[in-house]
Amino acid sequence: VAGYSASAWVCVGGSQSGSSITLALGQEATCTITNDDQPAHLVVIKQVVNDNGGTAVSGDFTLDSGGANDTPDNFAGVASPGTTVTLDAGSYAVSESGPAGYTASYSADCSGTIANGQTKTCTVTNNDVAPKLHLRKVVTNNDGGTKSVADFALLADGTGANDLSGTSPVDSGPGLKADTWTLSETSVAGYSASAWVCVGGSQSGSSITLALGQEATCTITNDDQPAHL
Repeated sequence: VAGYSASAWVCVGGSQSGSSITLALGQEATCTITNDDQPAHLVVIKQVVNDNGGTAVSGDFTLDSGGANDTPDNFAGVASPGTTVTLDAGSYAVSESGPAGYTASYSADCSGTIANGQTKTCTVTNNDVAPKLHLRKVVTNNDGGTKSVADFALLADGTGANDLSGTSPVDSGPGLKADTWTLSETSVAGYSASAWVCVGGSQSGSSITLALGQEATCTITNDDQPAHL
């Protein structure tokens, strides 16, 4: 029967040779075989994708099979070939905890039921979540000014090519990496600029820092200046 291992036959009485029993006239024997149910095995593989500035590795994530009598329990993530967990037959559901800023996807065999002696493989993939940065321009024309938001170029200068620029509204895409950006704009004569005001992230003066999965909207206001005669 699948999922069970068999012992050798043990006979009391007669003459036993391996799995054979010989009885002469008038002899009596009782022969017993024992079957033991075998544990199930779940292979858990951890994959980490760092394409948005993340630095976590597989060992930074703690996983649990969610099965009965699982060994090991609450184990650290391991890349291929993964961690082999021994557990009782029945239902299970792999879960994890780990660094913020990552989303998790689970393969089909990461939950369900498993039979005695069966081996299944679960792959858990964590992908770092790109931050989101929005640049906004407000123009106040209360002294005869005629400029609009399209006349002001906005720039968020990050590390290397990890920049964001354009005219308001400026919104980052999925390729943005966690970073610190210096915020600036093209100066337009006759207008004074306010300080940058950011909602979200961590702002220091005209710099904004975003970790994985964070989002910020940074706004600068330009006010037309009166003339003097």
